[in-house]
Amino acid sequence: MFDPDIAVSPNPANPAFCPTAAFDARLTHRRGAKDLTGSSSDAERPLFCAVTKSGRVTVTELSDKAVVRLVKQAAGDAGLNPTGFSGHSLRARLATPAGDAGAGLADLMRQTRHSSTAVALGYLRPAELWRNNITARVFAATNAAEEP
Repeated sequence: MFDPDIAVSPNPANPAFCPTAAFDARLTHRRGAKDLTGSSSDAERPLFCAVTKSGRVTVTELSDKAVVRLVKQAAGDAGLNPTGFSGHSLRARLATPAGDAGAGLADLMRQTRHSSTAVALGYLRPAELWRNNITARVFAATNAAEEP
């Protein structure tokens, strides 16, 4: 089931890379798909159903293991080494650029649904160690204070 309390901004500048457009397309597909669960309510239907190895759609929701397989497959399809990717990569790939862009830890935790600060900090994986580096800030402040 999806959580309506998580806000995701659209990306109108690039509709092909827009999470809300993709989500709307998924809902449209889901509403038009045969209801395997017998539920009349969208709230009772899984947003993403599991699929067997033979390609049969099931009534159960997509498992965490299936998400890992999909992430690794997508990484491999993109020409990346899939061993470095997992389901957690999705959170890290959101948290890292958000942190680099100046998002506060509380905002990150609200979006990624982390309740532990220590765990949330583990998802911040700076692509460039020199960006937002605190030592550069310290030296800049010290040097500015020493200038006549």
